[in-house]
Amino acid sequence: MTRLKRGILSILYKKDGAKRLINFSSLFRFIRIRLDWMAHLLLKIYVMVMLKKIKVYVCIFFLAGSFFVPFVSLASDTEEDLAYFLELINEIRLDPFAGAEALGYDRAVLAETLPWLKASYEPCVMDDFLSSRAEARNSLDGEIPEPEISPQHDYVRTGETGAAVSFLNFMPIETAFRIIVENLLKQELNPERVGPLNLLGTDFDRVGVSVRSGVQLFDGGRQNAYFVTICFGSSLLKSELQVLTMVNQARSQPLSVLDRPGVSLTALLDNNRDVLHALFRNYSPLKESSILHGSAQNYSRALTGTGDDPSLFRDGT
Repeated sequence: MTRLKRGILSILYKKDGAKRLINFSSLFRFIRIRLDWMAHLLLKIYVMVMLKKIKVYVCIFFLAGSFFVPFVSLASDTEEDLAYFLELINEIRLDPFAGAEALGYDRAVLAETLPWLKASYEPCVMDDFLSSRAEARNSLDGEIPEPEISPQHDYVRTGETGAAVSFLNFMPIETAFRIIVENLLKQELNPERVGPLNLLGTDFDRVGVSVRSGVQLFDGGRQNAYFVTICFGSSLLKSELQVLTMVNQARSQPLSVLDRPGVSLTALLDNNRDVLHALFRNYSPLKESSILHGSAQNYSRALTGTGDDPSLFRDGT
């Protein structure tokens, strides 16, 4: 027996089957509450559709006279939204002190209590692989599979963060994302924080974002919510780090190259007599440069005919 039937029967009859009792005031209140609830829901969905900011997927079931809404999924994947997400993340990374001051922090106090905090961090570019990873990790019960890690996406360093924001009525997705990013900044500015940094991570210059909406259940009922997952990554690949490691090993011990198969000291001296002097010098290790790394990747793409990736260019170079 449905809730609606039980509700009406409890109004029309007493449990002992005795004298008939009709309380029209209670009956009308019972019906009005459900109609008001449905009208509020339909109005909210109509506003969302009219804003054209989101795609709406609504499931409404009619069960024996009662309405039941199990889930409302609102997905946002427009270019405009992604551009705003990236802009907001880079706004914090390019000037974290200004972002902190907007939240009420004192610049001088931050510089004193957080000596590691840099004046600026490398801006991020949107990465399709990291966005796919964020979508998978933000999905319900693994309904979206994790993307397969290929050599060109096997980043040396990755990070993940996220949060949820709940609300009673409609909230623009831009507002929700700003609330979440600002709270993530507050967490990373906490002097007692012991976990890795993501939003203020020095190793990251790529990012992927996923936003899913649904409901959160509380003791007092349920609220609408946005669930956001942000995946960060470095441009440097594991294969590239391996090459850099081998180069630095050779620089730290130049004579060790003579132990390699196919390397002949006689042949080396025949081609360049100065190489003997070079083998006994000390060389400092090389460090990865984001600008040079981007240039090297584009040069490699040009050699292989795979085209340029505009996101690899830094400062217009």
